[in-house]
Parts: sequence; structure tokens; C-alpha cells
Amino acid sequence: MRTLFIALCISLGILALLFEEHILPIGFIPSNPSTDYVMSLVSLIATLGGVFFAMQVTKKEKQDKTFTEGDHEAKRLAYLKWNGRRIGIIFSAVFTNLIIYYGGTFNESAKYSLIITLIGAIFCWPSKQ
Repeated sequence: MRTLFIALCISLGILALLFEEHILPIGFIPSNPSTDYVMSLVSLIATLGGVFFAMQVTKKEKQDKTFTEGDHEAKRLAYLKWNGRRIGIIFSAVFTNLIIYYGGTFNESAKYSLIITLIGAIFCWPSKQ
């Protein structure tokens, strides 16, 4: 799981570098007030929903039972499954905010949402056990 997390961080960095070096186009989302509003709203929903669900995905009662019941292999597989979902949720929010930020001519709310989501991603670092 740690290799997946690190690979997604590296791909996120490469994507940001490609946008910064103008290898990938910037500002490909047309800019008008209604589009800017929708992109800001999508960015906020992705951030708040993504961070909340990523933090809560392993806290549900059903998942707690799978982590404590059964043999060691069943617990390990349950942990890998739910932690993979957690990483998928948080990084889908990160990539959404990154695309909105660079595609929407440097949307300010997407920039702050990206920062919030990256801080939330720190807390999704998979443990060894």
C-alpha cells in the first residue's frame, strides 16, 4: 500500500510539473462566471467529501469487525481492501482539484482545496501492519 501511495504522490508531482512547464495546456476550461462557480463548487465538494470519507472509511462498524475478527490473513486482506479504497478516495479528490486549478485558469478556491486535500492525504499514510 505504501508503494501505491508513493506512486500516486510521484504521479501527482509529475502532472503538476508538466502543467508548470507548459508541456500540458493550461486554462483549457472556458472561463465565464457560471463555469467558474461550478468548478469552485466541484472543487469544494471533492475536497470536503473526499477528506471526510477518506478519514471515515475505516471507522465504520462493519469494517471494524473485519479488522478484529477472523484469522490473520483475513484481517490483512480486509485492511488492504479498505486502505486501498481510502487512498483512491483521497487521491481522486487531489487529482480533481489539480485539474480544476490548472484547467480553470488558476482557480483560487481549487488552490486552497488542493492544499486542504494534500494535508488530508498525509493522514492516509498506510501503516505497516
